[in-house]
Amino acid sequence: MAKKNLIVVTVVLTLILFCGCTGPQNKPDATSISTGEEKTLPEVTSTTWIESPPVTTITTPSEPAEPMMPPSGWDAEKEVSGEGFITEYSGYAFRINHFIYSSQYAISGVLLDVRKPDGTIVEVQASSAADGLVDDLEIGFPPKYAKEDGKTQTAVIYIRQAPVTTTSTGAASRTTTIPAVVTMPPAAGEMKLLNDVSDEGFIAQYENYAFRIDDFLYSDGKISGIILDVKRPDGTVKIIQMVGTEYGYVDDMQIKFAPESAMEGQGKKTASIYVVRMLE
Repeated sequence: MAKKNLIVVTVVLTLILFCGCTGPQNKPDATSISTGEEKTLPEVTSTTWIESPPVTTITTPSEPAEPMMPPSGWDAEKEVSGEGFITEYSGYAFRINHFIYSSQYAISGVLLDVRKPDGTIVEVQASSAADGLVDDLEIGFPPKYAKEDGKTQTAVIYIRQAPVTTTSTGAASRTTTIPAVVTMPPAAGEMKLLNDVSDEGFIAQYENYAFRIDDFLYSDGKISGIILDVKRPDGTVKIIQMVGTEYGYVDDMQIKFAPESAMEGQGKKTASIYVVRMLE
């Protein structure tokens, strides 16, 4: 009997041990080392494309350029260029010869080539201080519109024509204008200063030429130029004008006005001029 009980106990112990080995396995403790690296993959989502509404561009047609309107008192406003006689008015054509610069290197005047209706070409100078004159045309020059890019010169000129007057005989004529002055480089030779030039007569003289002040030109309330009557030895009179450092000329004689010496008072005008013969 004791032997039989021993066998039963042994079988029971064997079953207990067997069940314990095949039961659930415990998780590793906190000291366990993982041999694999855990990675978190990004979440994949679907993308929805939203189409933007079409953009409509509205193009406003540009307005036509306004015609160039001259200032009050002028007949026409014209663009001129140094590239040719591209501007015409009343049978005259205009081309920039070159600009004239002030001491501050700013454009202050222009020398124009003017082709007359008969085909002849004359040089006319206009500046901010004095208008240019050719036949019965007066030419104004506003420096603010003048441009030069190193290759092309462009500018704007104002033009007006002397009004037609009727003589006592009924014939139509225009008022007399003053011939334009061409700016020239200083002449070589002995220059003489004449201090007695006035508007009271041909008092000042130089080598059989006599001079009289016709009128002064003004800028900002100051005398800046002169209109001078020059009587030649043969009695004919030529009218020239000079502004600032410009030079006038008659025959082979060059003339320069000294604005700093010009005076006007008590109904009399006086001035000084420099005169020199131009050497060939």
